[in-house]
Amino acid sequence: MKNKSIPKYYVFRIYLLGVLIYLFLVMSVWLFLFIKNTPNLLLSMDKSLSDNIKIELQEKNNFNDIHKKIDSEIQINIEKQRNSSGEQIIDSIIIFSLFLGLIITAIINIPIKIFIYRKRKNKIISNKLYNYCRKTLLHTPLINAIILALVMTIAHILLLVFTLNIKNQNSIMLSMVWQIFFISIIASYLSILFVYFWHRSRTQRYYIDYVFTKEELKKRIDTKFKLSIAKRLIISSVMTTILPLATVLFYVILSISICNNIQELDKGQFKLLLGDFAKVFDNLGITDTLFSKISTSTTPIGMKLIYINGLNAVEMLIGIINGVIISLIYVFLFVRWTTKDIVSPIRELLNNMEKTKKGNLESFSIVRTNDEIGELTEGYNSMLKGLQEREKIKTLFGQYLAKEIYDEILKGNVNLGGEMYEATVMFCDIRNFTGMAEKISPAEVLSFLNSYLDKMIDVILEHNGIIDKFIGDGILAIFGVPIRSQNHCENAVKASIAMQNALKQLNEERAKNGQSPIKIGIGVHSGYLIAGNIGNHKKLEYTVIGDTVNIASRIEKLTKDHSTSLLISETTFNNLKIELIQQNKIDKLADIEIRGKNERLNLYKFADL
Repeated sequence: MKNKSIPKYYVFRIYLLGVLIYLFLVMSVWLFLFIKNTPNLLLSMDKSLSDNIKIELQEKNNFNDIHKKIDSEIQINIEKQRNSSGEQIIDSIIIFSLFLGLIITAIINIPIKIFIYRKRKNKIISNKLYNYCRKTLLHTPLINAIILALVMTIAHILLLVFTLNIKNQNSIMLSMVWQIFFISIIASYLSILFVYFWHRSRTQRYYIDYVFTKEELKKRIDTKFKLSIAKRLIISSVMTTILPLATVLFYVILSISICNNIQELDKGQFKLLLGDFAKVFDNLGITDTLFSKISTSTTPIGMKLIYINGLNAVEMLIGIINGVIISLIYVFLFVRWTTKDIVSPIRELLNNMEKTKKGNLESFSIVRTNDEIGELTEGYNSMLKGLQEREKIKTLFGQYLAKEIYDEILKGNVNLGGEMYEATVMFCDIRNFTGMAEKISPAEVLSFLNSYLDKMIDVILEHNGIIDKFIGDGILAIFGVPIRSQNHCENAVKASIAMQNALKQLNEERAKNGQSPIKIGIGVHSGYLIAGNIGNHKKLEYTVIGDTVNIASRIEKLTKDHSTSLLISETTFNNLKIELIQQNKIDKLADIEIRGKNERLNLYKFADL
């Protein structure tokens, strides 16, 4: 199926339009020069004809010069033959150069054209063709411009050699050839720039999307030849201002005529020369005086007059209109490419920024240029990648913390360097986990733990707790850290009860699969502890330390001895609301020994669990 969204690759039509602009500029000047110099050419031809007649008359009276005439004619014929053969050689070399340029252009560009064509047709593309396009595509604008420059350089060198070797030619015609030579150089320069910037614009805006991967286009691919925006604007300004002005100025200069001796003017021509000032001079009575002084001037060099006659004025107007039309076409295209090359990437970047603002962190922009816009786009992509990584960290952090908690941490409202908290610690452990693990494979152990932890973690996070760490099959959870809370005791107890209810649902599912039930023990204690980062720059862990943590661990181990799944310390119990106590059957265990502690503690047993 044809993919219409992929643009066609073309380069020969770019060449063609560039050559047409060159021909329009050169041929229009040639035509203008020919029309301007036609009178002088006709006069020189008349003079040559009269000279030939005089020579023939002399030859009739002087038979001794016949041999000289014959020798002269032979020399002239030989010279003409040499010139003719030289012209043929030069024409052959120019044609060969053009042909060679076309072949090289085809060799370089046709594989890319085939690649784009196969992309459009959704056909298979070989790795060899793909690799060639990746290596060549970004360099094709410069290569194509260089090929055109070489062909035109060869043509101009040969034209220069031919012009320098021309003999016995009319001086007016030689002058026209030289003028055309210089105009041709300028037109060639404009055509080369035309080819380069048009092809470069298409390559950056269209073709790179289908040759390079999205990951590669997040950065600048070609940084060797950097054309900054300032340089591009300077080139654009030169091409869009100097070209039209130079065209107008050139036709004005070509239209100028020179009167070698102003003394040859009569009084009527003198008044015509003065224009409206003639009336002013008449009123002042100085016209005759001025004319008399000019006409009787004895200056040795003589006075010359620069002017534009009526016919030249018409020719100049036509030439200027023709040149301006060609210049406007060139300027329109040049400005269009420059504008698109600057505006399109910026517009694309703004659209992706808007998507990012709405939460789409996949809206990367293609880096189409290697200028400041390319740097800006690359910086945006780098920023977006950083946001993605930050979001991943935030997501991972969210697996350990409640959303409200990690939002506060990311906002910088939590001191991670270490701080004293009054909080509640919960230890939870699976009963007889070692015996269960011995009966099943390691993969089954991992699956079992994940299904169990999946239930427990959700409950803890729902009650504003954080998961400090997993200790084998055990869970260490903290409430009231790192965001301080007045309800940390109640949240921990509610979470413990909810974990028991979640375990019942899990055991029902296990029973359906013929698996044995799971039993857990939970110990809860409240008090002061220190929370912060432990480790170094290579490995950091946010954790809690203190006697409160150790006591909570010891209480959890006593749950089995007192036939309950939940034991809490007296400190935690005293901070519970009366409603929660009334909802559960709680028995007091007085004066319980805690391993590693000299003092005894009162514990509270949840008898229904």
